[in-house]
Amino acid sequence: MVSPTRPDPAGSTYFFTASLARRGKTLLSDHYETLRGAFGLTSARAPVYMDAWVILPDHIHCVWTLPPEGVDPARHWALIKRRFTCQLPLSLRRSGPIWQKGVYQREITDMIDYATSVRKCWFDPVRHGLATEPERWALSS
Repeated sequence: MVSPTRPDPAGSTYFFTASLARRGKTLLSDHYETLRGAFGLTSARAPVYMDAWVILPDHIHCVWTLPPEGVDPARHWALIKRRFTCQLPLSLRRSGPIWQKGVYQREITDMIDYATSVRKCWFDPVRHGLATEPERWALSS
C-alpha cells in the first residue's frame, strides 16, 4: 500500500544530486571508473533508465526514469554510495565520511522541467570551469 503522504515513485522521472562530504575534492572524477561500476552493479539488479548524468569532481547530477514496477530511489542511492566507498583505498575510507548524508531529489513535472534538468547535467562542467564546452567534458552523457 502506498502512503498517502509519499507519492509512488514508480514510472516517475527525477533529478538527483549526490555530493561528497568534503566539497572541493576530486574523488569522484579521480575514481570515475569505480563510480560507474557501482552504478552499473546497482542498476543491473534494480534497473533505472539513466536519461542524463554528469560526474563532477565532488558531486553527481543524474536524471533517472524509474521503472513501472518500482525502484526505491533512496535505497538505490545508498547501494551506489556503499559500493563506491567500499571499493576505495582504505586510506581514503579512513579519512572521514565520503558522502554527504542523503541525496537531493526532485521529481520532474513536465517536458520543460525535463529539458532544464538534462541541460543542467550537460552544462554544469562549463559552469564550474571544468570545460570550455559541454562536449569537452568526458564524464557526462
